[in-house]
Amino acid sequence: MLFIRIYAVSICFVHTFSPQAMQVNDRFHLVKNLVKAISKVLQRTINGRIEIPLTSPEAKGRYKYLLEMTKREKIIEAKRLSKKGYSYEKIATELQIGKTTAKKILQHELQ
Repeated sequence: MLFIRIYAVSICFVHTFSPQAMQVNDRFHLVKNLVKAISKVLQRTINGRIEIPLTSPEAKGRYKYLLEMTKREKIIEAKRLSKKGYSYEKIATELQIGKTTAKKILQHELQ
């Protein structure tokens, strides 16, 4: 509502002091600018990060363990899980890495 009021006042001001000025509307850019302004307002007012709390003690322990693992330790763990017969997807889920990363790690180690 405020945007419309400011816009209307601006148009009246221009026509008062410059009657020969011509108003040109471009719907695409008006909508684009409106969406951009709304996005900025929403980003400022809504917290952009949603965290899901870990509820079980096992999940908290596993999460802490994975955060403290080095890259080399994750490679060793991926090999161990692969020998157990885990798929790339299951290994990725267990180590909290991407499926393609798990695949690359194991394929690189096989060469």
